[in-house]
Amino acid sequence: MKAFEIKITTPQNPLRCHNMLTDVKKGKKELTSEFALEFLQSTNNRKNIADFLDILETHLTNHPETVKEYSRILFGLTTNRNQPEDITQKAKMLRQTYNITSAEVEIPNKSWEDKGTDYRCVSKLIFPKDLIKLDMEACDLSQTELTLSQATFVTLVQFDRCKMPPKIDFSTSYIWAIYYKRMDMASFEPSYPETLHYLDVDETTKFPSVLDLSKIKKINVLTFYDCDMSNIQEIRFAVNGYITPV
Repeated sequence: MKAFEIKITTPQNPLRCHNMLTDVKKGKKELTSEFALEFLQSTNNRKNIADFLDILETHLTNHPETVKEYSRILFGLTTNRNQPEDITQKAKMLRQTYNITSAEVEIPNKSWEDKGTDYRCVSKLIFPKDLIKLDMEACDLSQTELTLSQATFVTLVQFDRCKMPPKIDFSTSYIWAIYYKRMDMASFEPSYPETLHYLDVDETTKFPSVLDLSKIKKINVLTFYDCDMSNIQEIRFAVNGYITPV
């Protein structure tokens, strides 16, 4: 899964990576989730990765209370990496042994676009402060918490035919435009941040009887192209109260 990918950003030769692990074995360096991430960003050498898994297995046996810290590592170790079967199976075995079914993921990208991904094994997606665009199509987010509260100015948030989480945390974010396209509004509670200027709900169905937009301070554009609006009785706005569609 794209979200779990740990890219090699600081490649090191196998001997250097071996020495990093030797320092951990000898107690000169502590095994932490930060060290594990740094290590995986340095190598995908088969021997290095196998030795790392042995060390991690021992650590988790002795310190099972730290399992959650390494859930991201155990997913990322086999994501978009050409691993031999023994390494893939050992990582899977450790996830099963410690019941690691999901992990939080911090997204580093300013722009995050994805299509068709099942995110049910991602417990939380945390987007960065400098996020400018979020575009997700046909993704399953039904068990994933989305946190955009760190983002300061997002020009576009788009969900197209997605299975949505119960709630999205926009909180302090400045969101300019949101597209809920080809969505079933009965399946989730849509969020409308107060900074919103543009709302597009094209080809969307099963609206609630009251479409409450009263938290939005100033909305400039609201589009309902090819929507089933038969269930809507009221649309409420912050300043003008509400209007009744005719």
